[in-house]
Amino acid sequence: MAAGGGYGPGELCLPIGAGLDTPRRRGGAHVLDQLLAGEEVPLELFGEATALHPRRELQTRLQLKQLTTARLLLSRAISENGVVAVSSAEGLLASSMGGLLGPYGNALFSCSGARSIGLSMPGLSQLGPGQPLLVAGSIGQVLGPGSGHQPNCRRQANGQARAPGATVAATVNLHGLRRQWLKPCWFEGHGAALLVAVAAPILLLAETQARAAAVPDGALEVPVLDFSIPRRTRPSFGTVSYAALLSGRIQVDGQWVKAAPACSLKLGDSHTALLVEKLKDGSFPIRAWQAPLTGDGSLQPLDG
Repeated sequence: MAAGGGYGPGELCLPIGAGLDTPRRRGGAHVLDQLLAGEEVPLELFGEATALHPRRELQTRLQLKQLTTARLLLSRAISENGVVAVSSAEGLLASSMGGLLGPYGNALFSCSGARSIGLSMPGLSQLGPGQPLLVAGSIGQVLGPGSGHQPNCRRQANGQARAPGATVAATVNLHGLRRQWLKPCWFEGHGAALLVAVAAPILLLAETQARAAAVPDGALEVPVLDFSIPRRTRPSFGTVSYAALLSGRIQVDGQWVKAAPACSLKLGDSHTALLVEKLKDGSFPIRAWQAPLTGDGSLQPLDG
């Protein structure tokens, strides 16, 4: 897969994803997994010659220990809420969340309810730029609003988002990442992706924050969308509670549908347990946020 240059004389940017025509169904996520496993990966470089850098080609092999400065950038590390995907069409639909059986054969959801940061912290109010996060076992930091940041989304009376809502971008040094919380994958029809465990503490400094963090799965809602309709705004079947989703069965359009998470709740829980350990032994920094995420942001479609 191709990496991009032009960011400086000694820098490369390797996308986590990959195009659908990529051989062997691999992307940058799989290269990252190899590097973290201590393997060598082939590297071929081609570029324009300059007076300062006259060499145009290089073929070598690369290991993580040779990268003195290497970072993972997550443009959407955390989202307030997610969606539930179903398909009303016949057959198997390849979606960005996994295979959907239709009509209404299964439902996949992308958020873990009360376990998640976003549904315990409305507006991601404590995650301003510079705030520490635990990313795949290593301490990273918030950069600012992430892709798709829309804090003014529809909300419940208690302030919880009814849609993906606010998002944050984050970065972390590759050295220190632990493979058990990073899973490269390939979504048929969509390409390569990377599943990453992210955790953050919630500071209960006021009663409102404690109440928000204590909302149970039964009081948290998420929209159910029909992914078989190929358009920007998909038809909605209303909302369901996370308690129903986690029970393994929801009702959609009058029918009972099996529900499953598109992420690993078990791995997420183990990563949260690691954060608890780090908080207890003092190895995770705790500090008040200096500036909140911007309250502005909405999706601006490009019509052509």
